[in-house]
Amino acid sequence: MGPAPTDGLLKLHEAVAAFCDPARVAMVIAIEERLSDAQMESFHKVRLRPRPPDPQPEPVRRPNLSDPDYIAMNYHWKILLDEFRSLIADGKIAISGVKLEDATGERVVIPPAIVLEYVLDFRHDSFGGHIQPYRLVRASRAPPQGLATPRPAPIGAESVRDLTDEEILVLLEEYARRVVEEEGSKLQMPAKVSFIPIIRRKMAYRSRTGEMQSTLAAEAAALADWIKTKVNGHQTPKPATIENELREDYRRLKP
Repeated sequence: MGPAPTDGLLKLHEAVAAFCDPARVAMVIAIEERLSDAQMESFHKVRLRPRPPDPQPEPVRRPNLSDPDYIAMNYHWKILLDEFRSLIADGKIAISGVKLEDATGERVVIPPAIVLEYVLDFRHDSFGGHIQPYRLVRASRAPPQGLATPRPAPIGAESVRDLTDEEILVLLEEYARRVVEEEGSKLQMPAKVSFIPIIRRKMAYRSRTGEMQSTLAAEAAALADWIKTKVNGHQTPKPATIENELREDYRRLKP
């Protein structure tokens, strides 16, 4: 079977195969070739390269968590999923779907902020979360033509109450981007708040731009200094706190 198409609306697993790291995709496909349909089901994964159903289906059993294929599959899928979400966040992939409660079946573009906060279901091509789940989710290089786009309008204290949850998340996503990427943007937060999420985002940004330090201690110190420049009137996390909170993120992001 040939590679997935790279234009038009693709199912989520097709988009991963088409747009993500080809070498990593090939590793996953190589593992898939060794697995039966029942094993794939027990792993809660969908094949990146579909094949005809097994002629003699097996019962689905709980996976052996120490199975090397199970460990490798989860490892490579996590990296692919991180890459896929980054492509969406950077605007290189558009995600659209149909709201579950919408009887008209109208397809809408799903804002990147929603994708980053909630869960994509690759087996059912759906999109979940407590905010308006989506079905028939598809990916494309650009937003599908003909979809309505919200008309920009001034937002004030009164009109903000009329915004949907999704529009609020889009605003928060843009605010977070400005704080992380623009020198002049200050971070204004309520009295009781954790700064770790925005610091985590800054570290990911530094990783993408090649600024991340070669040790976690040095990176935590740099992030501690950075957050101080963004916040007025709040106590900010110390390097040791940042180290403890972002240790796993650092290991994942370190080149």
